[in-house]
Amino acid sequence: MEKFSFPRITGLFVDTAGNGIVGGSAGDYFNSTYHNWNANMTHVVAAPIGDGSMTLQYGGEFRLLQEADGNYGNQSGQFDFNANWSRRRYNTGETGSGSALASFLLGMPSGGNFPRTANRFSTQYYYGFFFQDNWRATKRLTVNLGLRWDYQRPFSLLAAYTFSKLFEDTSFWGPEISGPIPEHKLGGEDRPHKLSLAPIYELPFGRHKKFFSKMPKLADAIMGGWQLTGQFVIQSGAPVVFGTDSFYDGKDFHLSRGDRTLTRWFDTSHFVKFPNANDDISLYPAWTGVQNLPGANYKPSGPSDPRNGVYADFGNYVRRYPTRWANVRASRVNVLNLGIYKNFRLREDWKIQVRGEAFNAFNHPRFGLPNTDPASANFGVVDPSQLNLGVPFI
Repeated sequence: MEKFSFPRITGLFVDTAGNGIVGGSAGDYFNSTYHNWNANMTHVVAAPIGDGSMTLQYGGEFRLLQEADGNYGNQSGQFDFNANWSRRRYNTGETGSGSALASFLLGMPSGGNFPRTANRFSTQYYYGFFFQDNWRATKRLTVNLGLRWDYQRPFSLLAAYTFSKLFEDTSFWGPEISGPIPEHKLGGEDRPHKLSLAPIYELPFGRHKKFFSKMPKLADAIMGGWQLTGQFVIQSGAPVVFGTDSFYDGKDFHLSRGDRTLTRWFDTSHFVKFPNANDDISLYPAWTGVQNLPGANYKPSGPSDPRNGVYADFGNYVRRYPTRWANVRASRVNVLNLGIYKNFRLREDWKIQVRGEAFNAFNHPRFGLPNTDPASANFGVVDPSQLNLGVPFI
């Protein structure tokens, strides 16, 4: 018993809302604990690369997130009273309909229960490492006197790589009454690898540039000063969730990138659905062990009888294989965005920017998750609909 409460009594007293219920829940609770540790370092690279032109940043982070919540419920039980114990006998001519209050005073309830409440305790572990490189190909001068002069060569690059891992303990193996044993599994947002590149390139056209350096000012105002920008991101896909219980042989079922197709995202031969009443279990692989279950020797005596005697053996199945695997994931993010722009200054405080952008310039497709229900005809198949279609140009 976690916390005392007044017993829940039904059928006797009436509360302010008109319900024949008194007493009840001892309330609920919610507790959370969050821990976060991180460290990072910035390193300015000296010559010969340049005087402060390259800055390296690297570090790591670890998080521990824990939450617990639940409802105490009717910790002192529920007792139901009606007139059954005090009404007249059915086989006599006695009169009177009985009284729930009389049954209560006799201490004879008509029913009741003592519930076991389900409580939740969730834990998430996250750790990550990052590396970032900020590089400019030339010196720059900054005077902090209300005047700033910035000069850079045509190319600069911002690069970042992150490695991380996310685990969580947010669900139980099987029903809570079987343990409870939490499943330590990959988090749904686990993306172990992410690489990001963001270059900027100033086109070498215009006055004082490599090409057309003596261009007239009017022409330079239109043709000079254009910059190309880009952002390339490649990131691991989300782990696939296998939420349907089934037979599993315990072997590696992932496929390499070259063998993987939309109609066969992983090797489905390692899973077999639980039988229903109309399945012929003689066709099931021996490794499932279904032929050794109670009722396996059952033979139907008529066409309307079940075809096997084991279909009801899985109501209390307690799963012990993971719901997510690190090497079976949805399609990754692989996106390159490109842009070109130029700023036109009309006055000291007025500026117009002309900009063109192409998102997912190479139209790399990204698909959804595969079907993970072994009973489905589309088991292991990915819906060919893309999550990002087209190449918009602004």
